[in-house]
Amino acid sequence: MKLRPLVASLALTVACAANTHAGPGKHHAAPASFQHIATFDVTRNRVTVGANEIVSEVAEIVDVTKDGNTLVYTDSASHLIGFVDISDPAKPAPDGVVLLDGEPTSVAVHGRYALAGVNTSTRAEVYCADDDEDIGFITDWRGKLVVIDIATRQVVAEMPMGGQPDSVAVSPDGRYAAVVIENERNEDVAGGLIPQGAITDTTDPCDLTASGAPVPGKLVVVALRGMPQQWKSRDVDLTGLPGMFAASDPEPEFVDINRANMAVVSLQENNHIAIVDLRSAKVVKSFTA
Repeated sequence: MKLRPLVASLALTVACAANTHAGPGKHHAAPASFQHIATFDVTRNRVTVGANEIVSEVAEIVDVTKDGNTLVYTDSASHLIGFVDISDPAKPAPDGVVLLDGEPTSVAVHGRYALAGVNTSTRAEVYCADDDEDIGFITDWRGKLVVIDIATRQVVAEMPMGGQPDSVAVSPDGRYAAVVIENERNEDVAGGLIPQGAITDTTDPCDLTASGAPVPGKLVVVALRGMPQQWKSRDVDLTGLPGMFAASDPEPEFVDINRANMAVVSLQENNHIAIVDLRSAKVVKSFTA
């Protein structure tokens, strides 16, 4: 998934409940309303590494700590996870960054930890003379789940995901994390259509084609038992779902989890939805969107 940062800032809102009077002695709670109270310029978050100053550029996916005092966000442009102190919501303050060796695609808070999906895929480029531009494409789909201690800002564990992570979610009971492995197609190869083979033919740099078997996406279920170094993962196969377009090449995008530990996975390019039981790590239902 290509993330589209709209602004280099975080707009903070709060819900303010108000009561309306429906007559003497009668009080009815009005629906909560949202009011913009502050904006944080993420370029205030920066770190010096050697002689270089690395500045946060964008805020994309955002989560908040349980105490409501800290925002955690992804910045794929600068390859970092950023933190914002909102203990005083009207005066958000920079609270540091953690540099990563890849592109963070999503983050979810689990207790004292921030779980970040990090894309470390390998890319190549060829020059197309007709258009006078370089055409980029993925050659090796890789990534990992990076676990950050929020208090110390230290990476405490990394789990290879066997593909390119996108969305990350934590179950309401804190027992599971679900990581979407998108393994996205190359949009500038063979018209960006799926199913798309994993091997890119660069014979004609202005007309790239694909061959071989696809690199299908999947869902990874992580059991959050014990310390992060002890967490175990299981893969959920999303290929061959009944009625799914391009069933050999699933490209999941987003995941959310309900209180029954059922995960809903959207497969936008396949026009499909899958329901996964996190306890068994199996698809229990799917349907076209």
